[in-house]
Parts: sequence; structure tokens; C-alpha cells
Amino acid sequence: MSKIVLGGKKSLFALCSAITLLLCWLYTQKHEDIKTYIQTYTVQTQNLIPQTLDQTIIQEPTTRRPPQKPTKRPQSTKRQPVCTVPKWSRLIQEQAWYPLYVRYTNRVNLTGSSPARRQLNCARWWHSTPQRVYTELPDRGLNWKPQLKPANYVRQNCSFGQAKVPKTKCSKAYEQLWKRLDAINALYYPRDGTELGAVRKSGYISSDGDMDIFVDVPQEKLHEQLKGHLTPPAHLSGKGVGRGVHWKVQGCPIVHIHFSDWTGVERGRPATHEDICTCYMNSSPISCHKEAPSRLFTEYGPSWKVPLHSKHLDCVLDVYKYKGSVKKLQSITGKSGLIEEELIRGLDKTVSYTAEEMMFILAHLNIIKQYIDMGVKYSGGC
Repeated sequence: MSKIVLGGKKSLFALCSAITLLLCWLYTQKHEDIKTYIQTYTVQTQNLIPQTLDQTIIQEPTTRRPPQKPTKRPQSTKRQPVCTVPKWSRLIQEQAWYPLYVRYTNRVNLTGSSPARRQLNCARWWHSTPQRVYTELPDRGLNWKPQLKPANYVRQNCSFGQAKVPKTKCSKAYEQLWKRLDAINALYYPRDGTELGAVRKSGYISSDGDMDIFVDVPQEKLHEQLKGHLTPPAHLSGKGVGRGVHWKVQGCPIVHIHFSDWTGVERGRPATHEDICTCYMNSSPISCHKEAPSRLFTEYGPSWKVPLHSKHLDCVLDVYKYKGSVKKLQSITGKSGLIEEELIRGLDKTVSYTAEEMMFILAHLNIIKQYIDMGVKYSGGC
């Protein structure tokens, strides 16, 4: 027999047919002679019943199906954290640079960011890859291999840092280090504020207070190779990724030699000798990274070339803690309450900016000022 499932509009024909079949079946239990006729009628009737979405025939299986193995449900992918744009005032949203700021904020990928630094890395909206501090950097010493110079390699001059700034007592002393690093064919270049000084003025920034150099040689090995070549001798200190060689010449800023380059990690591409050029630091030739200007954009933000002489602008949420930086931002704020292009250009008329650079700069500095004006307090460190 067949089961007839009725749904929606009931078919009178189907119902009558089912009743008829039932009565005939009961009757045949006593009258064997009409069984053959009834079976033939049953088959014909089934073919006449309409099979639609509202009325479906479900055939009973003659044999049992083997038990089916339960299918595994696809594992739900964990939603990655994303940056959201704060609800800024209407005045901010009307600025020409605002769509650029929104577009770049939405591009930030927090996959490599620790939860504690997500808020800060969203505020560092100008680069899609989060900045990581020393404790989050991989230990390069585990798989380190020396970078070999290509055959017939000649280090070319950089497109920056070519001004011949007068030498100083300290720059003359530092030449011991540059000559030794070149002698051992080390891959090295300035980073942080030292890189900024090389690009901006072909010299040291006096307000920086120290020098930072990346050298692609493990610290213990480098310390051994520097012995007997520096006066006074360098010393090794620190632990883990933060371990480094340090060199202090009396009366001069201390030199910190690092085996990690966090800007390189953030940009996602380690340097090779092909990425190196010659720049001048107070007229002393040293090795610099060819992409230093864009590296500074990544590390310090779009306003890296604005001569505000203000630290911590890369730590957008942290600037409020430094009164000097807050005052300098106020000095370029117009009557509208926003930092204005004319006031930025007036800081130093020898510094030129493209229209695109200025859009990024206005976005960078005005967003910092908005966080300060709103009284946003950031408990984490930079």
C-alpha cells in the first residue's frame, strides 16, 4: 500500500481513492477471487494521483537502508576582530581628508595584534599591519642565516641623506662602528629616530637622546666581532628579543644596536643588501635603507616629516600624556578648532608637501587632537 500525505487543498479524488482501496483490501481478506482485480486497480489509481508540493506520495521502502554515518558539521570560523571608526562630530566628517581616514581604518588587519594592543593599532590607522613591541616579535636567532652580498656588489647612494653636514666630535667617534660593520660585511641601517635624522637632515637629531642601529648579526656573535675595534668597548645586556649590544662614548648619545627591526616586521619584508644604500650622518658615510621615507611613514605616521619636533605622535592614544606635544598641536590649530594646512606649512617653508601628503597629515594630526579633546585615556603603553 501507499501512504498519501495531504496538505494545502485536499483532493477529493485522492481521498475517495484511498477509502476505496481500504474497503477493497478488507473485502479481499474474505474473497480471494477478486484480489487480482483490486491489485491492478491499485496500480492504475496511484498513477492518477497528482504529485505536487501540496500533495506528495511517499513510497514505503521495501528494504531497510543501511544506517547513515552522521555528517560532520563544518566548524564555525571565528570572526576576526576589526577596527571601527569612532562616531566623530559632523565637523570632522565634513573634512576632505575624512573619507581617506575611514578607508584606511577599515583596511587595518588585527590578525597579528595582541588583544591588549588592538585599540592602539586601530588608532594607528595609516598602516594595515599592526605594530608589535619587542615581546611580540619572533626570536630571529633561532633560524638566522647571514645575508651574503651579491657578486660585484656596490652600494649606491641613497635618494636622501646626501647633504654634507659638518662633522662633530661624536660623529667622528661613531666612524669606528661604521667602518667595522662595513669590514665584516654586515647588513645594517639606522632605525627609529636615527633613521629620521638621516632622512630629514643628514645628521643626528639632538633631541632624540640616543642612536638606534639595526644590525643583522646575532648579538653574541656581533659582540665578539666588535671586540678590540671600538673605544671604549661595547657591552652586551638585556634578555630575549630585547637583548642588544650597547656602546657609550663619553659625552655622546649612547648607541643601541638591535637584532630586531620592528618596522621591517610591520611591513612584512626583511631587508637584503639590495635594499641598502649609502647616506651621510654628519658627513660620515653609513648604510641606510632605500625605503627609509616610507618606513618612517609606517613607524611614525603621515606627519613624520612635519617639523613639530614632537615625540609620541605615532602613539595616537598616548599623546595626551605629554604636555609639550599637546602645546605644539595647539600651536597649529585654527579658529575652527581643527589643525589647518596653512599653519602646518608655516612651520618651515623649506619643507614641501604634495597634496596627497597633506591630506594624510591633516587626518593624522586632527584625529590625535580629537582624541585629546574628547579626553580619551589610554591605559596601555606604546
